[in-house]
Amino acid sequence: MKHTLLKATLAALCLLGGAANAALVLNVDPTTKEYYFEGSATGTPDQDDFEMPGASIFWDNGQGYGMNGDYSPNILTGNMLMVLGVEEPNAVMFIHGPGNVNGGINLFGSFSTLTIVANPEVHGSYAGWHPDVIAALESKAQSGEVVSAQSDSAFNIHFAAVPEPSSALLGLLGVSGLVLRRRR
Repeated sequence: MKHTLLKATLAALCLLGGAANAALVLNVDPTTKEYYFEGSATGTPDQDDFEMPGASIFWDNGQGYGMNGDYSPNILTGNMLMVLGVEEPNAVMFIHGPGNVNGGINLFGSFSTLTIVANPEVHGSYAGWHPDVIAALESKAQSGEVVSAQSDSAFNIHFAAVPEPSSALLGLLGVSGLVLRRRR
């Protein structure tokens, strides 16, 4: 009985950690004003035959635009998201002040499945962005919003807030206190 709480807590943490790695997660750190992606996703892209044949993945949470391009920065910089088997995919994702997030990946060629892998080593800074865009980004992270992919829900983007070091320390102290109390 003494170890039941500890085992349950560790099992829950392992399950949560595994679930976070199975999805594309956009982590936002309000302390450093940086963001980065984690995880991976495999799914079926749209097959587009309109202007240039190829596969595409498109994200849009449908919350309206309302700001011009000067205040709609591209979230995807460098190699934040990589498509396995594709060199330098054309990938963009914009965030707008009112809260709309949209963008996509366009690829030449036909693909029945695609795997997107995040590169958590590549961080972007949002410190110089317009205040309305910063507020929208941080709000999405705090609420854990999910931006849907139109082609396959496997490609959904999950926003997450990076906890402040003091919050993580308080959480660790709380769990430690429960374990110690349980031992007595």
